[in-house]
Amino acid sequence: MNACKSNEVYIECKRAQNQTQPGDWTEAKKGVATTEIEILSRFTSENANPVIRVGHDGVILYANAACQMIFGELDSRVGEKVPRFLAPLIAGVSGKGTHNETQAEFGARAFVFVASLIKDADYFYIYGHDITRLKETERELVRLQEQAQAMALHDPLTGLPNRTLLHDRLAQAIAQCVRLSKKLGLVFIDLDNFKPINDAHGHQVGDEILVAVARRISATVRKTDTVARWGGDELVLLLPGLRAPSEARAVCERVKHLAQKELALNPLSRPLTLSMGVAIYPDDASLPEVLFQQADAALYQAKARGRNRVVLYGESGEGRR
Repeated sequence: MNACKSNEVYIECKRAQNQTQPGDWTEAKKGVATTEIEILSRFTSENANPVIRVGHDGVILYANAACQMIFGELDSRVGEKVPRFLAPLIAGVSGKGTHNETQAEFGARAFVFVASLIKDADYFYIYGHDITRLKETERELVRLQEQAQAMALHDPLTGLPNRTLLHDRLAQAIAQCVRLSKKLGLVFIDLDNFKPINDAHGHQVGDEILVAVARRISATVRKTDTVARWGGDELVLLLPGLRAPSEARAVCERVKHLAQKELALNPLSRPLTLSMGVAIYPDDASLPEVLFQQADAALYQAKARGRNRVVLYGESGEGRR
């Protein structure tokens, strides 16, 4: 390209550049700013979550339509103080508190609210975010954890405490008896003639009988007592806060009578009776493992003496009289 041609191109470029005036750039910037303001306005007004503009005195300056739908008209009225559940945020903004977010529930919906300060402004924004699904997930996790814990500590068939929970209850009961200077009864319960019925009619029938017995015994004793499943057709009864061994015998006789009365209603379970062996803390033993052994020994004596009876370890011939 020769020098003359290059000068012509340069002149044309300068002419095109000069046709765009400074005023045109200013108008373009104004147009962009206006669009951004409209977008921000629509963000607040059309937002499905609550958006509130609040003065530093806690008075509502603006509340979008979602506020009225969620809070109600009284709690989102312009010119009024923000509702009480947002008070922690107001205190945090004013420096009188440490909260920068708070939560509230409205019927089945839950929200978290966050305060957002505006630099060099005499107001700030509070934004709400729907966390209903998160709360539902948290509640479900808690439920599953509680269910897992219950399954780990309870018998799946009868719902009674298992051995693990029984040992824990026994330790607590002994500590309480020491503080109150009381006695405790540990009772082994065995269903007499259960195996022939279970073998003849199947495990489902046997399970139904066990559940019925467990319910009847649980309904008979005090709330402070514990009925646990030891295994098979054996249950354990924990009786804290006794004054004398005779009280344990009285409870056992009542439990045996009422349980056998219910068993008699079912032709299949009518032949069943209850044998019970009782050990008393601290009379018979002070250690839990020894107490279990002696209650089991008393149960053996009850079975050996013809079944369908209550035997205390102190009366079994193995313990002191």
